[in-house]
Amino acid sequence: MSILIVCCPEDTSIQYGYYYLRSLADHLAKKHKVVFLRTAILSTLYDALVKFDPRLVILNSHGGSKGIKGCNENVILGIKNFDPDLNLKIQDENPSWMSDRIVYLFTCNCGKELAPALIQHGASAVVAFDRPFIFTASDSGPPDNDSYPSFISALQFPLGLDEGKTAGEAFNDMKNSFLYYVTMMEEQNNILTAKYLFYNYNHARFFGDTHAKL
Repeated sequence: MSILIVCCPEDTSIQYGYYYLRSLADHLAKKHKVVFLRTAILSTLYDALVKFDPRLVILNSHGGSKGIKGCNENVILGIKNFDPDLNLKIQDENPSWMSDRIVYLFTCNCGKELAPALIQHGASAVVAFDRPFIFTASDSGPPDNDSYPSFISALQFPLGLDEGKTAGEAFNDMKNSFLYYVTMMEEQNNILTAKYLFYNYNHARFFGDTHAKL
């Protein structure tokens, strides 16, 4: 079983995702073949999909309602149209690349239109956020105490799949983790982090077959 993780840490916000996804990759590699694509453009993503045929694809970058950016502002997955969140016109589309895969769009905004489009083109299950994924960050970069619960919660979806759970069960684990840390942050009087965690909880979306598994 192959898993493809895509993350181009070109700015501070994506460097947080990169830090936590590298740790996730090490964990998943105990059971699966994990391919980590750090320099993703359209051609390198396509080559990785053809060569490794991953069952699970995790994409972390800047996302819009219709597309996801890779390196150097390239759109690596999208549907053709103007994307107001990315403020660019996507000239071509490739949602069929995710056919028969479980896809985690660990980005902002992709739960609006891109995620359901992937299902329409044959993806097994898709998890995405339909608004920005928000977390607090420090000047020193990852890890820091405030960002930790946001990312640990978000990664419960692939971790649950790794444990043999269905996509629906793993998604529920992720949602429950957000709520668990909301309560913890409120008890610590860390109201801002609790607010962001609840926002992410509220805007996490599941599409497709809840019974899909790795």
